[in-house]
Amino acid sequence: MVADQLPAASPVRKVALEYRDAYKKSEGALPTDAFSAYTYDAYLLFADAAARALEGGSEPGTPQFRAALKEAIASTHELAGTHGIYTFKTDDAYGLDKRSTVVIRLDKGQWKLAP
Repeated sequence: MVADQLPAASPVRKVALEYRDAYKKSEGALPTDAFSAYTYDAYLLFADAAARALEGGSEPGTPQFRAALKEAIASTHELAGTHGIYTFKTDDAYGLDKRSTVVIRLDKGQWKLAP
C-alpha cells in the first residue's frame, strides 16, 4: 500500500515495488488493496520452497516431493516478501517479525505512511 513511501533501508521495499510494477503492467493500475500482495507473498514462499525441495532429488508429484516441499516451507528463513521477512518456526506459523511493521493512514483518499 505504501511501498514507494518506505525508507530505502526497508527490508521489503524492493520486493514490494517489484510486485507493484508487475501488478501495474498486468492490470493497468496500481493495486488498491493489500490482499493481492498477500497472494504474491504466498507465491514467493512456494517458489522458494519448491526450488529447495527439488534440490533433494525427489520427483514433483510424488509423496517424497510433497514431504520435501512441506519441510522446505517450514524451514523458510529470511525470505523477503511484500509484507515482511518470513522465517517460520514451530511456535510461529505466520513467520513475520516486526522489522517491516508500519502504520499507515488514509489521508484524502490516499494511503500514507505514518511517522
